[in-house]
Formats: sequence, C-alpha cells, structure tokens
Amino acid sequence: MNFTYLTTFPAFSQLLGYCREAEDFALSRPNIGATSARKAMEYLVKFLYAARVGEPEQGKTLFEMVTDPRFTAFVGDPTLLNSIHYIRRMGNVAVHDGTLTADDALKVLEELHFLVGETCILLGLIPDYDDFVKPGASVPVVPPTPSTQKVTVAPELAAAFAPRMRLARFDVRHTRDEEENKKLFLTASLRESGWALVNRPDQALPGCAGIQMMLEGGDTVDYVLYGRDNKPLAVVEYTATRKNPLEGRAKGIAKANQLAQKYGCRPAVYYTDGYHIFCIDPLGYPPRRVFCFHSVAELELLRLRATLRGDLNAVKVDDAITNRDYQKAAIAGVCAAYTGLRRRSLLVMATGSGKTRVAISCVDVLLKANWVKNVLFLADRTSLVRQAHKNFSKLLPGVTTSVYTGGETGRDGNARVIFSTYQTMINLVNDDTREFGIGRFDLIIIDEAHRSIFRKYRALFHYFDALMLGLTATPRSEENKSTYEAFALPEGKPDYAYELEQAIRDKFLVGFSVLDRTTELLRRGIRYDQLSPEEKEQFEETFSPDDLDTQPDFDGTVVEPGRIGRRVINLGTIDVMLNDLMKNGLKINAGDKLGKSIIFAASHIEAEMIAERFRKLYPHLGMDFCKLVDSRVENSQSLIDTFSERDSLPQVCASVDMLDTGIDVPDVLNLVFFKGVRSKIKFLQMVGRGTRLSKDVFGPGLDKQGFLIFDYYDNFRFFSTGDTWTAAGGSKGSTLPSSQSLTLNRRRLSILRRLQEQHKLCAFDTGYRDDLRAHFLSEARGLNNDDIEVQYNMAWVSKYRTAENWDTLTEARAAEILRHVLPLIPPEGDPAKVKSFDMLILVIEDVYPRLEEEGKDVRKIRNGFQNVSQAITERMRELLKLKTIPAIVQKEKLIVSMLNGDYLLDAFSLEKAEAVRKELRELMAYIPDREEYYILDVDDLLIDGDTVPGLERPKPYAEKAVEYIRDSGNPALAKLRNLDELTDTEKAELTDMFMVTLGTRAEFLAWSGNMPLLPFLRVQVGIADEAIQTKFGTLLDDPALEQAHRIYLRQIIGYARENGDVTFLTLQQVSPFSDVDVVQLFGPKISYIKQLVNGLHKPVI
Repeated sequence: MNFTYLTTFPAFSQLLGYCREAEDFALSRPNIGATSARKAMEYLVKFLYAARVGEPEQGKTLFEMVTDPRFTAFVGDPTLLNSIHYIRRMGNVAVHDGTLTADDALKVLEELHFLVGETCILLGLIPDYDDFVKPGASVPVVPPTPSTQKVTVAPELAAAFAPRMRLARFDVRHTRDEEENKKLFLTASLRESGWALVNRPDQALPGCAGIQMMLEGGDTVDYVLYGRDNKPLAVVEYTATRKNPLEGRAKGIAKANQLAQKYGCRPAVYYTDGYHIFCIDPLGYPPRRVFCFHSVAELELLRLRATLRGDLNAVKVDDAITNRDYQKAAIAGVCAAYTGLRRRSLLVMATGSGKTRVAISCVDVLLKANWVKNVLFLADRTSLVRQAHKNFSKLLPGVTTSVYTGGETGRDGNARVIFSTYQTMINLVNDDTREFGIGRFDLIIIDEAHRSIFRKYRALFHYFDALMLGLTATPRSEENKSTYEAFALPEGKPDYAYELEQAIRDKFLVGFSVLDRTTELLRRGIRYDQLSPEEKEQFEETFSPDDLDTQPDFDGTVVEPGRIGRRVINLGTIDVMLNDLMKNGLKINAGDKLGKSIIFAASHIEAEMIAERFRKLYPHLGMDFCKLVDSRVENSQSLIDTFSERDSLPQVCASVDMLDTGIDVPDVLNLVFFKGVRSKIKFLQMVGRGTRLSKDVFGPGLDKQGFLIFDYYDNFRFFSTGDTWTAAGGSKGSTLPSSQSLTLNRRRLSILRRLQEQHKLCAFDTGYRDDLRAHFLSEARGLNNDDIEVQYNMAWVSKYRTAENWDTLTEARAAEILRHVLPLIPPEGDPAKVKSFDMLILVIEDVYPRLEEEGKDVRKIRNGFQNVSQAITERMRELLKLKTIPAIVQKEKLIVSMLNGDYLLDAFSLEKAEAVRKELRELMAYIPDREEYYILDVDDLLIDGDTVPGLERPKPYAEKAVEYIRDSGNPALAKLRNLDELTDTEKAELTDMFMVTLGTRAEFLAWSGNMPLLPFLRVQVGIADEAIQTKFGTLLDDPALEQAHRIYLRQIIGYARENGDVTFLTLQQVSPFSDVDVVQLFGPKISYIKQLVNGLHKPVI
C-alpha cells in the first residue's frame, strides 16, 4: 500500500519484499514487522554506501556504515539520519527483547516510508510519494512467512547508480518538525532501556511504561515506569520540561510525591525536553543529567537501596586490607563525601602509599553497608588493570570479578567487580548494542583520575550513572582545575590528600637525593671546529646527504645542546652517563653490585644504544645485566617481571615510557633521567618508581632508606616549586593538546566569523564564506546520532543542523559551537602532514587580515609570522628534494616561490592563500616520515653539579619571582593592580624580567602553569579595591541596577581577580556565568557587562 510504487522497479524487488513484510506484519506481529523494516533500511544503507562511498559493504556492520563520516556527510539531512537510527534502534529492541507493540511497529513503518520515499526521489525513480497511510483491515489475518535471507545488494545495481550518486544530494520533500524529532528520540531512549510502552493511556502494566497516567485530582503524568510488582518506579515529565526545565522538575517532583503517598515508596523523577534527560533518584542526591533511562532492574535496585542502606560510619574498616591511619582517614573522606550527597570523591595519594588498597577497603565498606553492589575499575593500561584485579581478588576473595581488556577471554558480565581499560569499555557502550546499561555499576573507580582522562574518555562518564571514586598520585596543587570541577570540589581540595613529603616524613615511603648532572656536550653542544680529525671525519660522514656530489663545508657548524639525545645520539655522552651510574649509583651485596636501576631514555634507538654500550663497556657482567624494555620488545612484560625479582636479571633497564608508570619494583635504588620531561604528572609518576619501601635490600636488617636520581636534563630545575611539591599555586592556566582536526575547525570557524562580520566582500571571499558555512553544516548533519557524546550534546547538535543558525555567528553561538559541536566532528582522513600544512595556511588566513584591520604595523605583523614562514619553507625544501615525482615537478615553480616566507604575505589575499593551500596540500604526503637519528661517538666529560637531598633545591625561580614582585616597586606592576593599561615598553620590560633576567621562559611557564604573563602577574599582585571603585564605582552603584545585576557583575570582578582575566567567551563557557541567560537578566542594560569586561580585560592584553 505505502510502497506500491516500487512494483514498477524490478531491480528493487528485494527492497519491496522487506517493505511489504514490514507493512504486513506491523499490526499482527510487530516485532517481525520492525525487524523487516530494519532489513529494508539496511538494504538502502548498503546500496547507498556501495554506490556513493564506492566501497563494497562486505565485512562492515550496519553500525559501521551508518556512522561512517563519508556516509553521514552524503545523507546530510538530520531528519533522514534520525529516521535511519530510529529504525535501527527499534529494530534492535525487536530482535533482542521482542517487546515492541503494534504502535511501535507502525511508527517504525512510518519512518521507513519516509526514508524509502526520499531515497527513491534521490535516485530519480519517482517525482514524489503519497503521505503515509496506516495499514488497516485489508491486512491479512495470517500474513505470509517473513523473509530470513541475509540482506545483500547486487554489486551491478550499486554500480549502475554510482555515477548519479556521485552528483546527487538529498533534498528532503517531506520535512519533519523539531518536536517530532524530540519525541522520537525520547521514545527510542525508553525502548532501548527496555521499557515497553503501553498503547493505551492511563493503563498500568508490570515492567512497562504507562502513558498519560491519571492522578488523583485530575492531573496527568506523561509516563510512569512501573516495576514488576506494578508499583511506580519513576515518573517522566516531558510536556512541561519542553517549555521550562525548572517547571518540569517541579511538576515531576509534585507528581512523584502524590504517587509516594499512595504506594508507600518514592519513585524516581525524570524530567526531559526529549534530548536532555535529568534524574532525581529516591536516594536523596541532587538532580543530575543522565544519558538515558535506567532499566526496570536498575530502578528496582535503587528503590530497594533506599530502604537497605546502612550507616557507613558504623562499618569497621578491615585491618587486613588497610591498617594505616592515613588510609583509614582517606576511606573516611570518601564516606563523608557520599553521605554528604556528593556522588564523586577524589583522593590524592602518593605513589606507593596504597591507593589500590584504599579503593578495595572503600568497596568493602560500601558493600557491607549495602550502598553498592556492582563496581567498575578503570585504568589506562592492561598491566594496571590486571595488577588491580590481582589485588582485589586476593583481598576480597568472596567477591566475583572479571577482567575486560582487549585480548581477555572468559568474561563474566555478571561479576560484581569488573576491571577494564577505558578504551575497552568505551567500545562496549558506544556501539550498536550496548553491553551494559547506565545503572549497571553502582561505583566506578578511576585510576589516575586527572584531566586528560576526563577529556579523552568523557563519554564513559556521561554514559554511566554511578558513584565515582577518583585516585591520583598527582599533588593537589599540580592537578588541573578541571579535575576538581569534574569531582565537584574546590580547586586544590580533594576529599583527602596524603602526599609524597608527608609519606616520607611518616616513613611509609623513602626519600631521594638528586645528583644534578650534565656533560660538556649537553651544556655547550658539539662544535665541529673543536673536534679531533677522526671525529671531524665521522661528523662529515654522518651529516653529509647521500645525494650530494660535493662535500659540504661544515666549518663553524654546531649541534645545539637541545638536539643531543633527541635526534643526535652521542655514544660518548652515553658512556659518561653509564660510567657515572656504575661509579656513583647505590649498590647492594656489600657494595659489589649495582642496585636495581631504571634509565629513562628519549627514544627507542637511544635506549637500544644504551643497552648496547653497557654490554660493550661491562662485558664481564653478561648480556642480561642491562636490557632494553619498551613496547617494541616482544617479551617486555616478562622482562619487567624478572626485573621486579630481587635475585633475577636484568639489574638495569633502559626504558622508553614503559617503566614510567604503573610498575611496582620496590628494590629500585637508582633512577637516571636521561631525557627531558615536561609533564609534571608524568614526572612525579617517574619519581614514584623509587619511593617504595624495600626490606633487607642491602642485606639482613639493612632496609632501603632512600634512592638516587641522576638528572641529566634539568628536570628538577624545570619543575622547581620551592621546598616542596605542594608549595606552588597549581596549574590554573594549563591547556590540553587538541587534535589536528579540531584545531583546524577552530581556525575555520574563526575565519568564517570574521568574513560574516565584513560588510563588503569580494567575490572570492563571499564564496569562501559560503563554503566554510556549508562545511560546518554538513559536518553537523553528518554526526552519528548514536554516539554517546553526540546524544549527550543533542540539543546543540540539533540546533546547528539547521542552516539558519550558521548565518550570523554571534559570540554566544560561536562559544556553543566550540564547546558542544566541534569536538564531536570526526577526525579528517588526510595524513597528518597534509593537515599540518593546512594549519599553517589557515593560521595566516585567520590572523593576518585581522591584524591588518586593526592597523598594526606591517613589519611587526610579518615578524610575528616568522615561525610559520620558516615551517612552510622547510616543507618546500623537502619537496624540492623529491623532483623525481611528476606531481612535484608540475608545481615546482610555485614551490620555489614559496621558499620565500614572504610570498603569501606580499599582496596578501584569502584567494591567494587558498590557491596555494589547495595546490600544494596533497604534495605534503610525499614528504617522507623521517625519524632521522644521527649517531656520533665524540668524547664527552661529566660536569658534576650539586647533590642535594630530596627537594631542598637552591633558590628556585618561583621564589625569585615572588621576591621581585614583592620588593621591586616596579610601576608596571602597580599599573596592573590599578587596572591601568601598560605601554608596549612596559610590557617588553616585564617580559624581559620574568623570562630572561629571573630565569628562562620555560621556568616562567612552569611557574605560571602556562598562563600568559600579564594575567598571571595580575593574579599575583591582585586588583585593588580602590581601582574597582574608581573605574567601575559609578556603574556598580547605578540605581537602575537590581540586586541580581550587581551580584552578576561582582562575580565577573571576582573571576578576574582569581584568574587574572575575563572575556566575553568566559561568560559563555564558564559556570556560574554560563548558567544564566544574561540577555534575559540584563535586557537593555547588557552594555554594563560590556563596559565592565572591557575594563578588566584590556589592561592585560
């Protein structure tokens, strides 16, 4: 009936068969009807995928095809994508649960009718199609037997339509409104969570979702979720929430209260606008956003837990698991957080202080008090997962456990405690069929819970609805502000902290002495003119290109110190380091044998050279005394195991990354930092390899009292923080690296905004603006609706799938896109080298015109692009070495022109820049991936620095800087405090003082946590109250302002005081500012905010 037009196209007879089955079975056997609809949808997807993407569908799952960015970009229209995913999700419910009703199947059929019709228009088979007609009495009482054949598409059929598909674009005729999309999304969420919808209003059935349920007094509830005892487990308020979430919450609570009085048990409350679902559970926790609905079993467990939970303080901690006072204090801190109705708790505990044991005790206490039943332990490496599993199994033998990692077999999905890597668990829940529901776990333990985990794996924490316990060894002052925000804690204030210094003082960990080392060559570099004749010959052989006919002139050549150990590996320097270790390292066996030692190397080849040189220098110690251990070594885990054993070799391990974290070798007595480390978190974990206690390591009764650190690369000076690790103010301004694709899209968005703000554009710039807008619109429309992060941000995704919202990108819209849409766009498929070149050109396109518009001096602008120009020049030189490649020969003239970094900047235009980018970008793929290492053997000498115990360093940078701020009387600092703008000369003088005179730029950035200079200095000097009154007193005291206005403005001032700066983007992205509709709050007084923010921001630009 709805698909009759397909009968005239015999090539699509298989599709017609699926569609007829979906229609015939919809009323009589809805699960079969929905399954057939899913097959019809699968047929269309496979056909379109083969014809448009140009790849056969063999070996790919339906989920992989519908989430392939090439497919989603082709479909483009969000309504069509919604239909595809709705049919797929409901088909999954039909196959796995078999609980669909006739109404469900009819809705699926209607979506299939829309999808098939629009596709047939695209293919040119029909000009249009009729509106959907609900199947009626004409449906046979006994429908035919459904098809069981596998869904396949004839390759010749896809090939026949491929030429048309390469040019075609969907132009949807029968559009849907946003409210219908929201209702579809809500229905699919309920069904996927296992809730069958009753097809008649005001009817309660066990384990089902009743619709339009009447309450006493005549009020109705959109949905009531009933338990298997037919008592209400939850109410879902949708109608009121669509208009106002606060109103929806209030109505949901009121209706839940009515049901609680009637049934004697309080149901949970969900209030949702269709995309965002919020939950108030019966346990008393504050409202929170959840990914979808809990299942029947999960809600029944919540209801039961509300009556069975005991007093956590009444449960005695098992001394067999944790018997130290600080460990019990940590457990008490966690329990206090949870009893205080916080769902997340964070512990800061030094490496070796027993974080895992504390976590096990917390689980033990929570299990005994009936607060949790199921636990998930997450770590970032398989070795850490297995180590934690081993400890849990030993200390909680009565609890069932299972390990979920990439290669693990015999998984037990019903185990009480499951151990998994983050990536494995992401794959299990971010797929077509999710193995675990959102409430499967009551507690999630996060090993090393720092900011990068929440950035990289945030989908997990958006998906699961559970208590959370974060463990980290990173000192509280070094942990990023966003980590504390993730745990709803004030910055620097975890629920409990037991840090390295305290553990050393309490003698639960051992301290260390730092041997401040360097060598003649590491300090001054390798100078060709100072080499012996033999060394000069070796230098020439190493650095002369193979394809040159004449010998280069190396006179005056210097290998800078920073290259030694990275790309230039000098065997003489390695020999000096090894001799130093063997001579001065801590020894065992009455001083006859070097103690267990780890050498942290910069690269695999350097670690390989270290092991090789050791065997050459000390052949009498045998082949196994010093071994290379990294991910490229086949038996690396076995080597680590034997290294951990006291009487087994190897005694020395040269390692790249693999031994930095997560290994437990108490006997380690020497650590050699033979590379620079710039991550404080990683650095502290590396130091932690030596802090564990070791009994009798030097002989009977001679325990480990400390260990040595040989620091060849000034790591301790770089991370200097005063007398202790916790003295610094933290890393407020630190940032996380972004993916290349995300960074590219940020640049494109910035360019698009600038072009939209221009009143007069040339023809090219107009077209470029429209292309950028089309790019973003296509990417938004192509996002996978089933991806956890896409669903979590669906309100913004849906908003920016609408073309009109890209027409004028205000600051508020740009902030929304940056935060909620751009991070969701899949990475671009081009090689990294191509994207890197794109970025260089886009930086120029973004920044250069803006600086010109601001009237900046052209010479200064060009100076600012020196690094970009140099990077482009280096790529052009590499291309000119490859003139045997025809594509490069064709573009040689342009490449030669681009050797001059000023080529793009001379008579700059976007048209010129884009032409260069498009002409040359593909050539970047020809540039070889060179990890060139130059190996020399030049004699070197040890320069012996100070040996100081632990962290007692000479006066560090931070102390010198604080003294300067306090004592210098520099008028520029006073101007910062008084909100006065600085001259360029004053800014240059401050830069010179803090980045040259007092120390290096690296030392300043380590102190400031990568914050810009002026905002950070203003944090140090503060903002004077008198300056606030002078600059903004009239504004703040304006009688036209209401109390709410003044509070908001004072919060802006407070933020600037704490963070050094505030911008309009801050107000869009940072709570509490982003929690308020500022336009609605201020109305015509919005200019007050502009005046205040400009006054605070401009002095620190």
